[in-house]
Amino acid sequence: MEVWSPLPAAIDGRWRTRLGATMVDRLERALGTIFEQLSIDQPADLPVIHPTQGGKTEQPPNRGSAGEATAELARLGAVSPLLSRVLLAFTLDVESDARTSLSISANTLRVLGVAGTRVRDVPRLTGVSRDANVMAAG
Repeated sequence: MEVWSPLPAAIDGRWRTRLGATMVDRLERALGTIFEQLSIDQPADLPVIHPTQGGKTEQPPNRGSAGEATAELARLGAVSPLLSRVLLAFTLDVESDARTSLSISANTLRVLGVAGTRVRDVPRLTGVSRDANVMAAG
């Protein structure tokens, strides 16, 4: 864990260089506002989805009090973990009403058309490996 702990600050530094400190500060405030309203306890990074889960994200447990969330934000202090948490919440919201996972819909299903798509073209069109597309089709 100690090896990875400086990474969010390094990523934020690169974003500040590329986009400007004002833009990154605005993004961090916006993501923080959204994060404070979430009721689930989320990891600081996006989860790995396994085929045994049907491609869907597992629902994390509910979080404690709002004070804990604010304290966690102060400790976190980085845009990338906040972005991961908000994206996870969005994914869970979409998947709660969907028959298919967001990742499968956004990758494999979006390239399949009524006229048909050659199987050998799917990895190139999706940017996802052959094996991942096979799992998605299953």
